Amino acid sequence: MLRITQEQIESFDGIARANFYRRLAVYLREVMPEETAGYGNDALLGYIATSAQRASMHQIETESGIAQWTCLALVLGLDFDDNLTICEYLRGC
Repeated sequence: MLRITQEQIESFDGIARANFYRRLAVYLREVMPEETAGYGNDALLGYIATSAQRASMHQIETESGIAQWTCLALVLGLDFDDNLTICEYLRGC
């Protein structure tokens, strides 16, 4: 029987996440060229990773959810969820 260790699962997850971030970066450069123009490739990938972490604080963890969150962050600012009105909407602060 084939067994996959937790370490292997985490490795696969990291590979899948990095692949998603790269695909999202390409997409963002295509649909939001003005908003992404100031970011080098590594900086944009870092922005996406940070955006994904913030999205996960609101239980947004699907690829489409993270993509939408990142688009909002590029327009409104990475910490847009700190806005009281948005915070109330997201989690009832």
